Amino acid sequence: MDRARTVVALAVGVPLVVLGLVRAFLRDETPASVSASGSDLAPTGLRSDAARIPQLRASESAQAIAIGTSADAATPSDPEPILRASIGMGKDGFGFEAAREGVLRGPSAPEVSAEGLALLDPIRGELRRFSKDGSPLGALVLPSKHVVEAIAISDGKTLLFERSEAGQGLVVIDRMGAVSARMPIASSVANEDTDVSRIVVRGGTVYAETNGSGPLHAVGTTEGVALPGTTTVDGLPTRDDRFLLSAGITNEDEGRAWINASDRATGTHRWTKELRFADEATAVGFLDDDGAGHGWVVVLVGGKPGSFVDAAVCFDVASGTVIASHAVAVDDPPWQSFRDFSVGPDGTLYALRRSKHESRVLAFSCQNTR
Repeated sequence: MDRARTVVALAVGVPLVVLGLVRAFLRDETPASVSASGSDLAPTGLRSDAARIPQLRASESAQAIAIGTSADAATPSDPEPILRASIGMGKDGFGFEAAREGVLRGPSAPEVSAEGLALLDPIRGELRRFSKDGSPLGALVLPSKHVVEAIAISDGKTLLFERSEAGQGLVVIDRMGAVSARMPIASSVANEDTDVSRIVVRGGTVYAETNGSGPLHAVGTTEGVALPGTTTVDGLPTRDDRFLLSAGITNEDEGRAWINASDRATGTHRWTKELRFADEATAVGFLDDDGAGHGWVVVLVGGKPGSFVDAAVCFDVASGTVIASHAVAVDDPPWQSFRDFSVGPDGTLYALRRSKHESRVLAFSCQNTR
């Protein structure tokens, strides 16, 4: 990979939300190596953030994922979109702008529930809702145009994450869009050196993930009470609160990544799975579950322009068994598509793909395809 050109592009073009995810581009280091038998992860000379890579037991074999640029690798699938929307300021279009090189602003933050789909339009300052078949259900006007995430919480309320030059904070609005609470994020969590890359709600607690790699900081409640962020969780709690999930890159050049699960209550390690892709494993872009035993991890795979693809892997949360995998086309630039994913209550992964002309929401099944 041409690291010099990549570093320049990232330095001038990547929005804050993905800076933590692409730190591997900015460092010339190999986090870990695998022994000759392939059964153990043997970290040597690691920096503190790489030390989180778990040990792979002999019984926990690696899984080869045929996604990448090799001759036998899967090509990106192009399923019929469940939603297709135009780009533009017309009645049914989404706002879109290229703020600067490598930074595109447009529809984002898809959220799928049993009721349907919601998409954020940060240009218009609206939350757009659609039925399961893609029919529009109306738009909710937001209190500002600095919202980068919108998460449905209880009693018809919505939690908003705002990011602007003034700082980063949380806002709770009711079903009509009226503000019921504002919660600043503690400066120890969000400051000049630390960016909040994702907001996670589990139970009644709101967590902020920093720099794309964790840990999660408890920064508020869904009732609108701010928390200091000193309580942290080292992993992503599953929606049923049974497990903590984590994922990372084992060796970028060799196309190796890992996913790990531990017991939420005791911290006991449950399993570790290594994934081996057919090209460089650049960064982990998404990790979540459906609360019913299906987990998804998305890894940006590729090492040079034109080779990038999102490798979406569905796994069994209890055992780590890989159930299905899909090659998903990336946006341009490829890191622009980080985190534009959502896991539905039935285990389906939804991906939002954008261009200057249209936005599409694609669905990928977690059914066993092997």
